[in-house]
Amino acid sequence: MVAIGDSESAEAPSHGPSAKGAFLLNMWAALRRIAGDAHVDAALLLMDPSEQREIRDAQAISWVRMATSSRFVDAVAKTAQLPAEKLYDDAVRMAVDLTYGGVWKVLLRFASAELLVKRSAMLYSKVRSIGSVRAEMVSGGANLELNEHPGVTDRQVRSLAVASARLLEIAGEKEVRFSTRMRPDGAVIQLRWGTR
Repeated sequence: MVAIGDSESAEAPSHGPSAKGAFLLNMWAALRRIAGDAHVDAALLLMDPSEQREIRDAQAISWVRMATSSRFVDAVAKTAQLPAEKLYDDAVRMAVDLTYGGVWKVLLRFASAELLVKRSAMLYSKVRSIGSVRAEMVSGGANLELNEHPGVTDRQVRSLAVASARLLEIAGEKEVRFSTRMRPDGAVIQLRWGTR
């Protein structure tokens, strides 16, 4: 398990929107648990050689292009004959559990939803190389506004929504759900929890 902390990090990449290796390493560990080692290993062989290196060389403090990670999930889905979007969402959820397990999980149980929402901009800035998040509490939940990220994909936005929802669940919120709305420079994620 790799935890995301405030330690020094490698410089942000110049080769496109990227995510921090710490979370992606846990996501790839989740893919192994869900799809099995054989399918993940076979999927890696389907990747372009430069992408294979990018995946194999990933470290907790390195940056990995989100497009590479996305294509890797698609390749795993293909080799394991699993629905790609469900596999992606399940792997993100499990990666959150791996990233924020152990002591983090205990500490998150003492965190309020409001505290997590207030810290979302800082958390986002530590794991993504592009864009910024502005968050606000609203009646029954919170809104996350992703800005300064033109060209963000539906999958990238859903990944952020799934991860945010899972963090709220770990903190003790019930019936967490989300909806997303794309915008030219980002997206809005509406998170709601509790009774409808």
